[in-house]
Amino acid sequence: MKNIDIVVVCVPTPVDDDKLPNLTYINSALGSVGRSLMSKQLVIIESTVYPGYCEGTGKQLLESTSSLLAGRDFHLVHCPERINPGDKKWNVSNIPRVIGGIDDESVEVAKEFYSRITSGKLHTVSNMAEAEASKMVENAFRDINIAFVNELARSFDGTNVDIYSVLEASNTKPFGYMSFMPGLGVGGHCIPVDPYYLIESAKSRNFTHSFLQLAREINDGMVNYVASKITNFIEHSKLENPRIGLLGLTYKPNVADTRESQPLRLLEALRSKGLAVQGFDPFVKSDVLSEDAIFEWADIVVVAVNHSLFIDFESKINANSSIVAVIDAARMLDEKSLRSAVYVGIGR
Repeated sequence: MKNIDIVVVCVPTPVDDDKLPNLTYINSALGSVGRSLMSKQLVIIESTVYPGYCEGTGKQLLESTSSLLAGRDFHLVHCPERINPGDKKWNVSNIPRVIGGIDDESVEVAKEFYSRITSGKLHTVSNMAEAEASKMVENAFRDINIAFVNELARSFDGTNVDIYSVLEASNTKPFGYMSFMPGLGVGGHCIPVDPYYLIESAKSRNFTHSFLQLAREINDGMVNYVASKITNFIEHSKLENPRIGLLGLTYKPNVADTRESQPLRLLEALRSKGLAVQGFDPFVKSDVLSEDAIFEWADIVVVAVNHSLFIDFESKINANSSIVAVIDAARMLDEKSLRSAVYVGIGR
């Protein structure tokens, strides 16, 4: 790294099968950087980590492998990654960034760097732990609010209250309210993962994040909830050996990312019950090559992701008399437009 001024570390920080933080990649990356680190270089950690990691383990790895001291021999900051895949408005060139450093000089050097790649506001905080915590709060905020509307959807199930109508009405309030939508849960590499970093790090301070843990349980439980709605419908309709077509496999609309994909979890949950299931997604490799193949094959269609490439489903369903029911887990369809297929939604 002789001719390099700045090193940006942005490697995955996932959780393991027990939902415990897996720091293998970030620790390895920082150790590698430290072995080549030179005086006056700036190290930026963008990977999502719990509050205290950068000034603790992260700094120690860099210093022990380089024999240099952060703040004296090299600059060190944390600027948590911010990106919203598929967003046409907000991207790397204009998203505001949060910067916390080991010292004021490190922050200033980092601000000079980021000012060249983004027009977004550069917001500085007092230390790296506050920058780390800001990313945790951003994603935990969304996880908690999505869990709230998912719980409402389950609460209203079987009543004459449509959760989407309620949320639309609530959204007319011009202050003190922010709209979130229910669905299969939460996917991707951030929202369903980051809260566990906050939960586990707090345990070292003898604090329990009960609220965060409950939100995770609610959102992770939505797959089983939807799977149960499907199996209950099959039992009550007395369908024999139904074929289920699942439309959408990625974690969110219009991206080719299946990390922490709840539709994939649903597919496996249904197959584990011995049901015949095939999936299709225009963005990733699927069981079949087209949505038309799903409509021709399936007795029950499950809409799991609201991709913009999925259009005019009502007409396609109405044109195929073999489709008995549609399970709409993505608010994709207009129930009133279906002629014969039974419509089953979430919270409606």
